[in-house]
Amino acid sequence: SSVIDIHAIADKWKLSRKKKKNGSSNDIISLLEKASQVDISSLYDEDNDFVYFHHIHKTGGTTVSMLMERSFGEDAIVPGSRISGDFAFRDAPTQQQQHDQTKYRAAFSHTPFISKLRQALRSTLQESNSPHHIRLVTMIREPMSLRASSHAMSICHYNRLLKRQARETGETHCGADVNLTALTYARLDEIKEKCESSDTTNVGPRMMRYCDDISEGKNPITYCLSIPDLLKSEEYYNKLNMHDWYRPVLGKFTKHGGMHSNATAVEDVEQYTLERLGKSNDYSHQQQQEDETTSMTEEESFDFIWFGITERMSESMCLFYYTFRLQPSPSIPNARVMDCKPSSWWTDEDRAEVMSRETLDYAVWRTANAVLDVRLAKMKMEIQAKLDSGISLESMYYVAPECF
Repeated sequence: SSVIDIHAIADKWKLSRKKKKNGSSNDIISLLEKASQVDISSLYDEDNDFVYFHHIHKTGGTTVSMLMERSFGEDAIVPGSRISGDFAFRDAPTQQQQHDQTKYRAAFSHTPFISKLRQALRSTLQESNSPHHIRLVTMIREPMSLRASSHAMSICHYNRLLKRQARETGETHCGADVNLTALTYARLDEIKEKCESSDTTNVGPRMMRYCDDISEGKNPITYCLSIPDLLKSEEYYNKLNMHDWYRPVLGKFTKHGGMHSNATAVEDVEQYTLERLGKSNDYSHQQQQEDETTSMTEEESFDFIWFGITERMSESMCLFYYTFRLQPSPSIPNARVMDCKPSSWWTDEDRAEVMSRETLDYAVWRTANAVLDVRLAKMKMEIQAKLDSGISLESMYYVAPECF
């Protein structure tokens, strides 16, 4: 149909629907309305837009980085970008001299869009005469799966140890029959071995901390023993930084007054997630060119042109090709999909605990899903309008067959 049912989408994703005291309609609905009026096919301007992908750990972003490299071409990626790592500031200037003729079109890394990165990218783009208008893309994942994946793979190494166990014993385990405590002790043996070996060249700060704890007779990874152990550990909040994971993504969590009085905060987070991801703020190209260099505020520099949702990868990719007018890639390299999902050993209680603790991350995720619904509907309407005007589907090379 030619109308997007905004109210149904808001209800489906449980967005706040309070009437204002003066009886005016809810901001959330009017922002979603605005998002549905964005012309997606003209969001990206190849001549002026540079794309930075803030790749949040464990969101399936490695796939997106590889795709960007393939689509834009390796030479068009700013040196210092990492397919799965932090931005290497050291690499940016030195490699640049080799490519002084290059027009850079994109960069990607785990590094949030902080001012140090903004400055590095801006100076690179100015020196190389590349497009200057930095647009952001990111991936958002369901908050509990995100934590499960990070805990299993980056923090506790369960998945690697399970693979080793399968090789050695021929037995594969998944879900409730995975013995996390046994895996933790296997990991502890590895850590002890590393701490006792004289070779400390490849030891990061986390490993140093482990070795200190072990020398004092402590277990440094008690938060790996079980999921309840993780959830009740203080490391969840400090050393592992698992609370409010999406805080750095949209640039505004921290500056929000009363961020910890939850009732207002959730609505605030929904609202500015909509403004950022839905392009519902009236911030235009022209305005950015006027205040291009110094006076650009934090707000305006968070200019998202596309985002994907991990659980909705194929729909997200439809929008990716359409937004950037790219030929769909026949095989999306599914970089890191695990045979046994790390969330398989999380119980309903564990899940409920994360949901009640991480209301702000869930607000970002729910709102992102609502915007994705609006965008997909709008994309289909735009394609249909082109067909109605006599343009053939074949000539729209950026529309994958499964996308329409």
